[in-house]
Amino acid sequence: MRLRAACVGGLATMEVLTLKFGRIMPPEACSEYKRAYLIYRSTMNTLALHSLEKKLCRYHVRPKQHQLSHVCNHVLPKNPRYMANFLSEDFIYKAKCLAEKCHALFMSKQVLQRYAIGACLRWRDM
Repeated sequence: MRLRAACVGGLATMEVLTLKFGRIMPPEACSEYKRAYLIYRSTMNTLALHSLEKKLCRYHVRPKQHQLSHVCNHVLPKNPRYMANFLSEDFIYKAKCLAEKCHALFMSKQVLQRYAIGACLRWRDM
């Protein structure tokens, strides 16, 4: 129970800090944000290990935590609430979906062509 409380407390602290400050967070807030992230991440990892020992499939969000590590290591002191999604990771997901539908011999060329066509059609409608 204490691990879950610490996990939620870390997330809540991160949320409060992003709501409290504007586009640029002061150094004290950045260090508190990083501390809250480390509390969240370590308790989540511990909860995941405990559930695996009991052969339960809970707390399986490790890949989803990847974005928060980018925020702590690359975005701060900019407030993540004012930032866009990471376009490079979004592109990787979309490229994978396109690659699954292409023939292996022409995959690299077709993925880029299809992504370019999709982007042009999307921007055209704006």
